[in-house]
Amino acid sequence: MYARWLVPVLLGLVMCSGASAVTHVIYFGGNYTPVYNPSSTTVAVGDTISWRGDFDRHPFCFVSVPAGAATATIPSGDQIDYVVTTVGTYRYQSNLPHSLAMVGSFVATSKLRP
Repeated sequence: MYARWLVPVLLGLVMCSGASAVTHVIYFGGNYTPVYNPSSTTVAVGDTISWRGDFDRHPFCFVSVPAGAATATIPSGDQIDYVVTTVGTYRYQSNLPHSLAMVGSFVATSKLRP
């Protein structure tokens, strides 16, 4: 008798107590100088990294990602968003020789936010 309403109530509580994802913005190039700002950060799985800058002048590429993680394509334009799906350390850089200082990284943890 109680099972008919108890299961949906418990399921609703679990779904409502889930963590919310965060968007982390990393600026570079143009008015932001030829560096990634911030150059390193820590995020949680499920968060989004949003790189914003001049990809035409500073093409983006991942140098290394954890096993099983997706890599981003080298975009053109001024923004790319990447949803983090795998725990580990991600390293990225600009693909141009004149952008040697443009390196960055982030560490993804499995910790969920309240």
